[in-house]
Amino acid sequence: MNRDYIVEKVEPDSFRKSNLEQVLKKLFVEELYICGFASEACVDTTVRSAYSKGYSVILVSDCHTTTDGEILKAQQIIDHHQCTGQVCQD
Repeated sequence: MNRDYIVEKVEPDSFRKSNLEQVLKKLFVEELYICGFASEACVDTTVRSAYSKGYSVILVSDCHTTTDGEILKAQQIIDHHQCTGQVCQD
């Protein structure tokens, strides 16, 4: 029987002040596929945090996004983080 787990996050790092890591450990998860909003903030922070905790991390292309910044357009930010996100793959 499959069970859904709800993890509420309040910080850009999805692991901080949440039960995410406890849930992942309980389920023996070793590899994460990351997607979400704010590629340069929440997504980036969670990718780096997961990688530093020993998870194999895949930043799913076309599954993260953001808005235009003052210097870079949204697509430039997305492309940059997709490229650097590849570094986090084992």
